[in-house]
Amino acid sequence: MPDDTPLQEPENERNSNALASLANILKYGLATASDRQKRLLQYLVTEELEGRGDLLKAAPIATGVLGRSADFDPQTDSIVRVEMGRLRQALELYYATHGAKDPVRIKFEKGSYRPKFERIANGKPPRTPQRYWIMVMTAVLVAVITSVVLLTILAITNRPEDQQGKLAPIRSSPRVAVAPVAFSSDAPGLEYFAAGIQGEIVGILSEFDWLTVFPLLSDQAIDKAVANVMGHVDYVVRTSAQIAHGKLAVWVLVTEGKTGAVLWSNRYESPIEGTGLFDVQRTLAIRIASDIGNPLGFIVSLEKTRIVSDSFRTSEGFDCYLRALSYFSRFDRAVYQEAHSCAEAAAKTASNDANALALFALLELSGQILGYDGVASPERRANAVRLADNAFRLNEVGFLPRMGSYAAAVCEGDEERFRRISALAVRDYPNNPTVLFDVARRMLLGTNAQTEAMQLLDRANKLNPENSTPYGVLKAFDDYRRSQNNEMILSALNLSSGRLPPPLLVIEMALRTHAGDREGVERLRRSLQTFGFTNDGEFLALIGRECWTDEVKKTIRQLLAAK
Repeated sequence: MPDDTPLQEPENERNSNALASLANILKYGLATASDRQKRLLQYLVTEELEGRGDLLKAAPIATGVLGRSADFDPQTDSIVRVEMGRLRQALELYYATHGAKDPVRIKFEKGSYRPKFERIANGKPPRTPQRYWIMVMTAVLVAVITSVVLLTILAITNRPEDQQGKLAPIRSSPRVAVAPVAFSSDAPGLEYFAAGIQGEIVGILSEFDWLTVFPLLSDQAIDKAVANVMGHVDYVVRTSAQIAHGKLAVWVLVTEGKTGAVLWSNRYESPIEGTGLFDVQRTLAIRIASDIGNPLGFIVSLEKTRIVSDSFRTSEGFDCYLRALSYFSRFDRAVYQEAHSCAEAAAKTASNDANALALFALLELSGQILGYDGVASPERRANAVRLADNAFRLNEVGFLPRMGSYAAAVCEGDEERFRRISALAVRDYPNNPTVLFDVARRMLLGTNAQTEAMQLLDRANKLNPENSTPYGVLKAFDDYRRSQNNEMILSALNLSSGRLPPPLLVIEMALRTHAGDREGVERLRRSLQTFGFTNDGEFLALIGRECWTDEVKKTIRQLLAAK
C-alpha cells in the first residue's frame, strides 16, 4: 500500500506550497463566499507564514479583519467563533470536492486560529496505515448497536404530525441509513470489500455534521434490514458492487425512508488492475458520499426543494432558479435584473409550471419592495399575488409555490392564509433552518404572532448556529419591543454576521441609533449605500414598501428619528 501520510518539508517549500493552496481555495473553495471570509483566510495564513501565528487571537482578528471596534469583547460577541466555524465548513467541503487531490491542505483545529499545512503524498487524503481496518471494525461495531440506537430514537422522537400542533423535538436531520452492500465478484476472497465500502461511506457521510448516519445490520438480509427502518429514517442509501474482468462497478440508490421510492441513483466505475483495491474503495466512497451528503450534494438539494415535487418543467426555469438564489444571497441590483428577466420569460413560456410562476412572483415582490425594477404599484403587487396563488393551485406540495403563496398572503395582510400555508412548510421542513428563518422573519415582522415567531427563530438558530445571519437582528428587534434594554439589544445584534437584506440593515441601524452606537450606525449607512439607498428618505421609503405590520413600521420610524 503506498505511503500517503502527511510529509515534512523545508520551510520555504512549505510556504510556497501553502500560498499555492491558498490561491486554489480562494478560486474554487471560497468562490461564492463573502469578502470577509476570504480576507479572514488570507489573514490567518499570512500571519502564520510570516511567523506571527502565536499572536492569532480573537481580538486582533475581530478588529483587523471583521470590522469590530477596539473595545471588542469575545465573551459577548461571537463573530470570530461564528466565522471560524463557517471557514472550517468551507474548507471541509472544498477538500471533499474540488480540492480532493490538492497536495497541500490548510486546516484549522476547533478552538484554534492557527492554520496547519499538510503536504499529502501522491495528492491523496491523509490516512493512517490502519485506517481501512479501523473503518471496517467501526462499521461492524456500530452495526451491532444500530438497532438499539434506532429504538432509542423512536422512543424519544416523534414525527411533526404527531405533535398536535407542537413542533417536533430538534433532531439531527436528515437521518440517513446506509444499507449493507450487495456484492459479487469473479475473484474469490474479496467478500470483505462489502463491509469495507459500507464502513467508508458511513465514515465519510458522518463527517458532514448536518447529517445523522446509521449503518444497517449486516448479518441479515438487506431487504429485511431496510424494512426495519422504513418510516423511521429520512433516506436509505442502497449500494451494490460487482468486480468482474478487473473492473469495479458500483450502483447507488437513495430511497425515501417512508415510502421506499427511488429519489436518486448513479453508477460508478473504476479499474482495479494495477491499483490497490483499498485505494479504489476509498476513492469511490469519497465520490459517493460527496455526491449524496456534502452541503452541495443530493440530500441537501432535496431537503431544500423536495426535488420530486419541486422540479421545473424546463431547463430555463431551473436556470432562473439558480440566478434567483444568487440574488437572494447577495441582493445585488444587477443580479436582480438578470434573475427577474429570466423568471419573467420562464413564467410566460411555461404558464403551467408552478415553480416558475412562484419564482417570478417572489422576485416581483422583492423587486418592488427594494425598488429594483421601477416604481411599485398596487396593480403590479396584485399581479404578483395572483401569480403566487396560481402557483399554489397548480402545486400545493412544492416548497416554492408554498413560499410564494405565504409571502403574498403576508403582503396582502391575510394573516390566516399566511399561517395556514406557512404551517405546511414548517410541518414538512421542521429541521430546515432556511425554511424556519424565512417563516419566522415574515411572521415576526408581518403578523402579530410575536411569541410563535421567536420560537421558530430560536429553533432555527439552534439547528444551525453557524449560518444564522438574520437571527441577531430579529432577536434584537424582539428584545426592543419587550424590554428596550440596550445591553440586551446590542448583545443580540452582535450575533448577526454575513450579508443581510437591505430592510434588515435598516432595522439594525434603527436599533443601533436607539442604543447610541454611532459607529455602528455609520457602518450600516455605508452598507446601505452599496445597495443604492443613500439617505433617510430612501430608508423610510424602503420600510414603507415592506410587507410588515403598521406597528412594526411605526416602531422603526420612531427609532430612526431618535438621533
